[in-house]
Amino acid sequence: MRLYTILFIIMIFSKSYSQVFEATYRNNKDLKSYTLYFDTKTSIYVLNNTKADKSSAKYDEDSNVIRVKKNVKVGKNSETIYRPKTNSNLVYECVDLKEHCYLFKDEGINLKWKITEITEKFGRFTAKKATAKFRGRNYTAWFTEEIPTMNGPWKFINLPGLILRISDDAFFIDLELQTIKKSSSQKMETLIGEINSIKEIKLVDEHVKIREEIVNEAINKILSSFPRNVKVSNVSLKKDGLEKCFKCEKE
Repeated sequence: MRLYTILFIIMIFSKSYSQVFEATYRNNKDLKSYTLYFDTKTSIYVLNNTKADKSSAKYDEDSNVIRVKKNVKVGKNSETIYRPKTNSNLVYECVDLKEHCYLFKDEGINLKWKITEITEKFGRFTAKKATAKFRGRNYTAWFTEEIPTMNGPWKFINLPGLILRISDDAFFIDLELQTIKKSSSQKMETLIGEINSIKEIKLVDEHVKIREEIVNEAINKILSSFPRNVKVSNVSLKKDGLEKCFKCEKE
């Protein structure tokens, strides 16, 4: 197990729990890093996604066919999850798509965690195992009650301790805590201020529609750059996000 960078974290939480903390996670699948800022009242989670693949279509001169990859990634590659109140299931999701920042309101986060008595050591912490099904994926989380917070990375909330590691059974995501330390409140306040400055708010299920529109536009742009009167092969959209569905199941 990795040894996390802990700056007297037990003492900090017991004496100054109103302090803002900064927890960094790494996705072991793509090695990208993510940051969770939280205190007793709120949290905000910032991440960077994979850049768009510019070679998503290729023209085969011999067969006169354009082959388009099924999975076209788009966007400005940044996303923020803001939870204004720790005692609420409401979060706001801010996503940069095509040079425009969209703010989506998500009130449907109802993870029914099944907490087990199975434990495992993560560095100096003892973690408990919990499982949940959420929007089409099955997750296993390891959390520690030694860091008492109901906040967590992305939309993984309402466990009675900080998540040290969480993954789904398809290994689409495998987030693992790397460091946790005290942070300035100014960092979190700046990020929250940016969210609050966005006036137009959409429902979270509109996120999928907007993404599909942008992907279709990207495919059409790719196709327009190739010679006319050619055959097009394998044009389809693949939903590859964490949320495979929004209303397809009762969590």
